[in-house]
Amino acid sequence: MGSSLLTPLMGQRISLPGHFDVPVILEDARPLGSDDTTGYECRVRLPDGSLEEAVISAEEATARVYEILAEAERKVVRVTS
Repeated sequence: MGSSLLTPLMGQRISLPGHFDVPVILEDARPLGSDDTTGYECRVRLPDGSLEEAVISAEEATARVYEILAEAERKVVRVTS
């Protein structure tokens, strides 16, 4: 796997609504096209330890990245307030 939009989320617990009803750990993500605009094939680990795959759109990937960044920002604000 090369560098992609989802690289910073590897190993993180993320939500993939419409694919899984519980948060999953992103194990790997492969762009479906030559760049990050088509979508991704994601390998995730479920809470029971099993591996599953899901194909997500570029828009879903971007939403997950923004979701993680927003949560991190809220944590920083709480710590520094």
